[in-house]
Amino acid sequence: MELREAIEKRFSCRRFADKPVEEEKIQEIIRLATYAPNGKNTQKWHFTIVESEEGKEKLRQAAGDPPEDFGKEMKDVPGYGKVKLKWPFQGDFCGAPIVIMISGDPNVPWPDIGPRLAAENLMLAATDLGLATLWSTLFTKDLFRDEKTLKLKEYFLPEGYELYATLFVGYPEKQPAKRPERKGDIISWR
Repeated sequence: MELREAIEKRFSCRRFADKPVEEEKIQEIIRLATYAPNGKNTQKWHFTIVESEEGKEKLRQAAGDPPEDFGKEMKDVPGYGKVKLKWPFQGDFCGAPIVIMISGDPNVPWPDIGPRLAAENLMLAATDLGLATLWSTLFTKDLFRDEKTLKLKEYFLPEGYELYATLFVGYPEKQPAKRPERKGDIISWR
């Protein structure tokens, strides 16, 4: 697949097929992720691959309970129509067989940039290999947020590292019927 095609085909998958991801593909998307720019080339990132039921259960515990108002109303999700969102931690991670957590050392220059750029590389590499991804901002933001859930942080991340991106990865259950149009009027020439 050409780079342009991977960029245009990448989408946020909300439902994954019940099919395992080959280890070689996981290794390759991680390898390509490490070519992302990072502050002063420190490469102080870490990729935690969660695929076991034990690991997924600990992720659910690390998220705690959903906010009271979460999932109360239907949301319009491009390519899927109206859906009732589920708290991804208590459910099945949208059916994804793999969850990849990207963490980094907060003591390096621009500590969040490298892991987040690595996440973009990973998503494009996954698209190229026929996989789909979902960057779960909720998942990243809401893990390890209180005394009870912080105890699980050391299970997933190297000591002293912070979580900067969490991706669900797998084969898509279906491709989106239509990609959302790109917004115009976003460029200014001076």
